[in-house]
Amino acid sequence: MRSLIKLSLTAILLISHSVFAANLVDEKNGFKTKLIQKQQENNQYPIPPNNDVSLVKFDTKIGKMSAFISNVDTTKKKKYPAIIWLTGGFPSGGASESVWQDRPVDNDQSAKSYRLNDIVMMIPSYRGTFSNPGLQENFLGEVDDVLAALDYLLSLKHVDPKQIYLGGHSTGATLALLTAASTDKFKAVFAFGAVADPKNYGYDTQLHDTTNPKESYFRAPINFLQYIQSKTYIIEGENGNADSIETMKVKNGDNNKNLIFVVIEGADHFSVLYPLNEMIAKNIKNNKVFKIKDKSLQKTFSDFAGQQLKDDDILALKEIEANDYPMSKKTIFMYTTVSNSKKDLKKSINDFENSGYVVTDIAFYGESEGVKYYSLYVGKVLVPKRKKDVFKSSKIVNAIANKNGLIYFGWELN
Repeated sequence: MRSLIKLSLTAILLISHSVFAANLVDEKNGFKTKLIQKQQENNQYPIPPNNDVSLVKFDTKIGKMSAFISNVDTTKKKKYPAIIWLTGGFPSGGASESVWQDRPVDNDQSAKSYRLNDIVMMIPSYRGTFSNPGLQENFLGEVDDVLAALDYLLSLKHVDPKQIYLGGHSTGATLALLTAASTDKFKAVFAFGAVADPKNYGYDTQLHDTTNPKESYFRAPINFLQYIQSKTYIIEGENGNADSIETMKVKNGDNNKNLIFVVIEGADHFSVLYPLNEMIAKNIKNNKVFKIKDKSLQKTFSDFAGQQLKDDDILALKEIEANDYPMSKKTIFMYTTVSNSKKDLKKSINDFENSGYVVTDIAFYGESEGVKYYSLYVGKVLVPKRKKDVFKSSKIVNAIANKNGLIYFGWELN
């Protein structure tokens, strides 16, 4: 009974405190975290190999921290737009050589589209990482570090203070929402694959005292959506953390019109990144007034994914033609779909059969990191020379796979 009374009183105090707060900074004013796990990494930021990116130090409340920042032509009398990009994973923040290395378009976490479109791009690290002062707090003190990175950008003469954006992926997106709830200085925010509450990442990522409700409360973006004053796009692929996006959407209701929730059909937690970052970056570069409709995000991804599918088919057709395959001969195209759920594979069978495909039995496909995957092969007779038919068939198979949460791995001739 005493514990119930204690929790109720804590809830009342949190609610009453929030009534008088203007943002997250106000709400958590005076709160000090109690860390049960004290983690600090002493690794160093890698040195950029060229002049595209520089390694800099920026001031924070607890000392200097490292960041990558993209270089632009400062000899021009020009103010550039800028973005702070928050990377995902644990420990959150910082980056590796991936910032300047080419990445596959279905998993490009570098967000290089911004720096390649003449946008000053800053990728900060946080407390307790990369030999920075302090201990990792996972979604509390790191907010202050991002705000300090914002102050650094505001101090640069070649950065337009009215054109500073914030973006992030996965854990970086979760942190981006908390940061957006703490300041109104960002022109817009792009959060790819955030969660409503970091507890969703698992108990081992909670470094704080979990017996104190305030600790978890201040780390969960869902508690502070009402404070976000910048236009904020909360985006995820339907095969990613879409449930968490829906949870935040329901919690927000019609309260905060600055929040735009978008779940992209056919995308996952990673494939959503490249085409949409490319679209956003070009919009920032070409328009002083930033405005993107949520429907245009879906169209951008669908058009990009469709072109990728077509390009893959063209490459495969060229390969079989180079091997002197009779391109005018009727041939069985066998398409591979894979899932760790037999139930999802079984569910897709009717869709494939109703679309004119022959299906095989579900079979064991392989195992990765302790997870078993199963395959369903579907076949259709086509003429390789008739490319439009090949493109159309691949599009149908891919659409059915996406609808049922399957992975589509392309085709081979039988």
